[in-house]
Amino acid sequence: MASKRGKLLACLLAIALPQAFAVRPATPMLPKPEWLADVGNRWARRRDAKLARG
Repeated sequence: MASKRGKLLACLLAIALPQAFAVRPATPMLPKPEWLADVGNRWARRRDAKLARG
């Protein structure tokens, strides 16, 4: 009986853990567009500075 319960618990953990990890990367993705835009702006500024210098 205990081994059956342990197996069930392991099965539940195997199902629950990947979902928890699948949700975790989605949370930092929310501010990602702003972060990407910031990096894009930085790259554009650097490129413009290089072009201005010739």
